[in-house]
Amino acid sequence: MGKIQSNLFRIDTISSESTTNSTDSELIHKICNVVYRMLTIDKAMNILKRYNYLLPVISNQKYNMYLKVVGAYCNVKQKLTSHVARHTFATTVTLANGVPIEIISKMLGHTNIQTTQLYAKICHYDVDREFDRLNHIL
Repeated sequence: MGKIQSNLFRIDTISSESTTNSTDSELIHKICNVVYRMLTIDKAMNILKRYNYLLPVISNQKYNMYLKVVGAYCNVKQKLTSHVARHTFATTVTLANGVPIEIISKMLGHTNIQTTQLYAKICHYDVDREFDRLNHIL
């Protein structure tokens, strides 16, 4: 019961903070994002607990087969492989959200940061974002 109350409190807090500065659709979007994150984290934690925090290791071939099924289900035209998944995680999920390259290197299990730098693509929006950040500082 306490967990549900804390989740509801978080939604109430967001709605009371946001009503003065946001439109109704922005508020609904924020609430949906919070609820989605809570549900996703709970599902992921339940899976980890089921396996005592030790996930089973599957072969690269089996992993690629699962990615192919997911790609077909989501109508992804590009061939999905474990390499594509790691690259997407390193660039789109972590780098694009400001995770330092040293941390990404550890997440990917690289012993040499130069290996991780192969994954790091500098995107135009990253350059633009950093210029905007500098403009606000200066």
